[in-house]
Amino acid sequence: MSNNGGNLTVQYNLRWSEEMRDKVAAAAKENTRSMNQEIIARLEKSFENVSTEPDLSNLIAKQEELIEYMKQLHKQNTSLQEQLDQVRDESKQSFGKLNVLVGLDEVRRRPGIPLPDEKNESDDQNWQKLNPNNRKK
Repeated sequence: MSNNGGNLTVQYNLRWSEEMRDKVAAAAKENTRSMNQEIIARLEKSFENVSTEPDLSNLIAKQEELIEYMKQLHKQNTSLQEQLDQVRDESKQSFGKLNVLVGLDEVRRRPGIPLPDEKNESDDQNWQKLNPNNRKK
């Protein structure tokens, strides 16, 4: 420690890269200060910006944005759920019709149950005539 005109000063040896030293020297020259004055000014400025209380207005604004985004997502989710319910109902109807056709197919394939209009042909041939998509190739 030394006494400099009534002010106590402490010297500190600093280890830093040459690149950092060059940056501080350029900033000191630009601000017409010594390197020591530049370092002290920058340190003091960094402590001025420290606030003990958070900026609540910024947090509130971000929270409001998030709430609006969540409302949009809820609307989209509701719309998609309605579409899904509609498709599910249509699928139930289609599968119901399909189950009826499968049931008819099972009845038609039972041996010994001839179709009323074609009593002389086998069940397989009757089925092929009823449903051309199922014909054997």
